[in-house]
Amino acid sequence: MLSAQDCNTLSSPAIPALEHQRMRPQGSQSDLLEHQLKQMLRDAGIPVLASQLISKAQDLKRLRLTYPIVLKSQVHSGAIASAGGVATITNTIDAITAAHRLFDTQIQNEYPEYLLAEALHDADHYVGLGIKRDEHTGQLLLQGWQLEKGPKGDLAERSSQATSSSMATPPRPHQIVLEKFSRSGTQSLGQQLGLKGPCLESLSDIVEKMHILLEWLNLQSLVIEPLAFGHDGKAIALGGQIRFTESALEQQPQLTKLFSPKPEVAPPVVQLEGNIGILSNGMGRAMTTVDSLKQAGGEAAAFVCVKEQQGAVARQVHKAVQQSRRTQERMGQALENLARLKDVKLILVNWSGLAGSCREVAETIVKYFHMTSQHRHLRGTKLPVPLVVRLTGPEAEQGRSLLQEVGIVAVDSLEEAIAEGIGLAKIRGAA
Repeated sequence: MLSAQDCNTLSSPAIPALEHQRMRPQGSQSDLLEHQLKQMLRDAGIPVLASQLISKAQDLKRLRLTYPIVLKSQVHSGAIASAGGVATITNTIDAITAAHRLFDTQIQNEYPEYLLAEALHDADHYVGLGIKRDEHTGQLLLQGWQLEKGPKGDLAERSSQATSSSMATPPRPHQIVLEKFSRSGTQSLGQQLGLKGPCLESLSDIVEKMHILLEWLNLQSLVIEPLAFGHDGKAIALGGQIRFTESALEQQPQLTKLFSPKPEVAPPVVQLEGNIGILSNGMGRAMTTVDSLKQAGGEAAAFVCVKEQQGAVARQVHKAVQQSRRTQERMGQALENLARLKDVKLILVNWSGLAGSCREVAETIVKYFHMTSQHRHLRGTKLPVPLVVRLTGPEAEQGRSLLQEVGIVAVDSLEEAIAEGIGLAKIRGAA
């Protein structure tokens, strides 16, 4: 259960502005289209429905989904169903006809450039989830609310509109305020929502990944509504909303594809509850590492994702050198930031390099290893934090050899890296 210092009720004066309010992202400046939001959820390991993006009606002749499906206009309005932007379809001919109509339907002065074709879904029950960090106190706010299951006809509305009036909610959502993220906090919220067994575990897993997204993308808030629970207790996100902070675009270069470009800064550290720090180059790879570590009996203490630069510009020789240098700088800073966390007993690096980058990554790790070995005062401890590295890709063998020469465990298998990491973390923790 939560301690008094970890969890407070919403009546706490620390965040009075949030009292009695449902967590709703407002404004359109940072709103994403539904398919963009769901891709972010998918990358973070949060289950979403099978879907396919449609740019013209004829794409439906090559649909990879099984009918019946739902077609949804991809516009920035949250009320697409009530505005005629959603259609439930049972066959290809009707789908093509409906697609022509949807492309020609204007919703709040916007015509869709894309439609989202999505599998039709039903569930036992639904809840809404919200997460945000208070900008003044730094406290983490979790919210949850029950949603009444409506008739079959409003299932499409549920998956495309987070603010639908058909989704009845209590006047005051259940709320938890945490000083730092904890699974005990998420389970407390789930119990307030009446969830048990597999449903409670599913909710805890999803809120943990929502927290990772919140911190990694520097979000102002993230809402999943509705979150649908099936007969087996597994949950799937049918819709939601996202809101970025002003500094999010500066910290996340990949978001420049959606918004105006901003300069890069060091990648953020997302703190969890375990004793192993994870560093990876890719959100999907990092989430796989977190999940695989948990399945093997370990627990991540923190998470950093360093993004390698790609694309035609980066492949030009004079640009590639600069991009590589920036990647190494970000990686060195990420290693140091992880090592400074008191709960981190070991750093597990899971890196799959681009052409020529594996050797350079290994050189960066070796440089960091030498620095911490020679200047132990940087962490204020007798020994530097040990490293286990999983390195794959071009020049990976040369990179692993460089690491092994200085005594760093370097392998090409994630399972082997996790097993080594868990063992070394236990030794370090007992020392």
